[in-house]
Amino acid sequence: YTTLFRSIGHTGDLMIIDEVMKLLGDEVHWVFMGMVPPGTEKAIQESLNISDQEWAMAKSRPDFPQLLANHVKAGSETPAFGLSTTLEFHPGVPFEQYGAALGALRLDVALAPLVDNPFNRAKSDLRVLEYGAAGFAVAASYVPTYDNCPHIFRIDPDAEKWARSEEHTSELQSHHDL
Repeated sequence: YTTLFRSIGHTGDLMIIDEVMKLLGDEVHWVFMGMVPPGTEKAIQESLNISDQEWAMAKSRPDFPQLLANHVKAGSETPAFGLSTTLEFHPGVPFEQYGAALGALRLDVALAPLVDNPFNRAKSDLRVLEYGAAGFAVAASYVPTYDNCPHIFRIDPDAEKWARSEEHTSELQSHHDL
């Protein structure tokens, strides 16, 4: 099944996905929009045989997300993870294109993991509302940020619990249909 994770600048939240990817590997078609987890980024760098210095220079380019998208398409492999899974990356898009870009992704489940910390507790629930509006089943961390969000599947922010939730796609989808 197809899973999306989207984040801008939240390394701790991305680390949850890194761990889930290690646990699930090729059982999931991973789709990322905007950023990829640090471990996945490192695997991409290694698979492209790019030095740390070259990678840092590439990341400083304004067109880096598009360059990354060109290298990470459905069917590409990330050998450092030992994944033979499909991995997609979609660069961020301008605000006025976001709804269409999100809706064009053919996802079974959208993920909204948050580490439980003061910053994340103060965030809005906009991400899960966007995913729901796009018609996706949503799995989200059990943090106060999402307390008033109906029809989402809540999970403690622990990688093993997230991995087990991914194994229950039909349950997530039926929860979404409530």
